[in-house]
Amino acid sequence: MTDYAEDFTSDKADRDDFFELVNSIVTDGFVPYDPIIVWKNEENQKYYVAEGNRRLVALKLLRMPQKAPKSIRSFIRKASNKINLTTIEKVPVNVAPTFEEAEWYINQRNSSSSLQRRWTRVQQQRWIMTLYEKYSGDIEKLLSITKLTKSELEGFIRILKIKDFVKNEKVKDLLTKEEYEAANSYKFPITILERFFNFSEVKEKWGLEYDGVDVNILSNKDSFYNAFAALLKRIVNDDDDRINTRLTKDDLDELLKSLPVVLFDENGTTEDQSPVDMKGAESNETNNNSDTKEEGTSTTTKYLKGNPDRNKLILSIYHLNTSSTRLLGLFNELKRISLSYSNAVSASLRIFLDLAVLNYI
Repeated sequence: MTDYAEDFTSDKADRDDFFELVNSIVTDGFVPYDPIIVWKNEENQKYYVAEGNRRLVALKLLRMPQKAPKSIRSFIRKASNKINLTTIEKVPVNVAPTFEEAEWYINQRNSSSSLQRRWTRVQQQRWIMTLYEKYSGDIEKLLSITKLTKSELEGFIRILKIKDFVKNEKVKDLLTKEEYEAANSYKFPITILERFFNFSEVKEKWGLEYDGVDVNILSNKDSFYNAFAALLKRIVNDDDDRINTRLTKDDLDELLKSLPVVLFDENGTTEDQSPVDMKGAESNETNNNSDTKEEGTSTTTKYLKGNPDRNKLILSIYHLNTSSTRLLGLFNELKRISLSYSNAVSASLRIFLDLAVLNYI
């Protein structure tokens, strides 16, 4: 057994993989749904392992850490102390009639010619969303099942929620039947959306804020959905070669200029959201900062920089270019909080400045 263990840990990459396997057994126990395959030699009536040698060695070393090679003995001892050894005293195996009968399975598990294929990113994302809905958004449960990091898991769920904006009636109405079906299809290239919305410039200019797995629209929703529908049209019609998974920063700037501009409401709130300060907030800002045309015509807002009577600390005409999610979140909140909440604004501004300095240095 020691010889096998030395073989499985002969170089750093193999050793790291073996340690990961041991830690997995310690954390989750032996997984019987991925069984060890053995076959019986009729000549000597002994059983031999056809598939699962690493797992078997890991199990034996956990039960007998003194037999581990010296190079990994300390690690194995510590791992052995963390697991109830009775749970791995016996494990189920599948018995193949002959080694030849096991050959197909071994090939499928390990060969490059295997018919097994890894999920596409979309398939993996859909599986995660299925689990997310099944377990009512229990992130800890999903982490234990998928073994993803928390940030990876949240990223998967957020991009699926963004894609599902296509089901919003305001977006759907802007698409043809064929465009909607293509955008709502499992074949839709969701990785392009993922690339696009990973840019901080997009989140800032389109007014998206991430909060864990939640995606909040801070801009005017009608305006956002209009731009989102235009983006979907270009993706499904494949009529803009800049929109792909290799989208660059330079191409992004031109792309954003060519798409409909996403607007922000004057009071810093969006449709379906209530302003922080309802009393006179809209009328004060309109009276102090805008010139209004005659009734029945559109209103053009004239922002007065430095106006001491403005209702918000930061006017909606300003944008912040940063890769810091926390900075961008505070910046957008300061657009929405009324100055009548002076203590909240002061505290938020202090935190914003501290984060800005830390981000700079």
